[in-house]
Amino acid sequence: MSDFKQIWDEASAEEIEPPAGTYKVKIIRGEAKLSNAGDPKANVILEILDGELAGSHVDHFMWLAHPVSARISKEQLITYGLSNPEAVTAIEDLDDAIQKLIGTTAEVGISYKDGRMNVKVFGSRPPARQSFSDIPSDTEQKPAASFASAAGSQFGDDVPFD
Repeated sequence: MSDFKQIWDEASAEEIEPPAGTYKVKIIRGEAKLSNAGDPKANVILEILDGELAGSHVDHFMWLAHPVSARISKEQLITYGLSNPEAVTAIEDLDDAIQKLIGTTAEVGISYKDGRMNVKVFGSRPPARQSFSDIPSDTEQKPAASFASAAGSQFGDDVPFD
């Protein structure tokens, strides 16, 4: 699906700040970029998968300009499944890495402190990857023959050794 089509289709989904609690979610979009002030930030858009809020979207904003918030955000992204964080040396690298998280399901906790929503990632599971084989599938299964019966039919009843 093209990026535009995905964004267009999801435009009708409600973006919310859900009540405090634990939610099963799927990463549907994300990005890392510089803010208008030039500070690095990341955003992962989560779709709630279960309950009466299923289908709603939640923004998980991560500010990366301060060492403490950058450490917390890095831990969150690794828990989402960000692989090879050592290879991230620029905001563009982080953006590329976040794109690879799309489709990942996770369990997150939502809480509020001083009027701000906090997201804690408890664990995640990467999306199922479809694998293809050039070996044709045999829809009609045949019973496996044992080595002994195969050898007996090829050599008859003659014993090859005395």
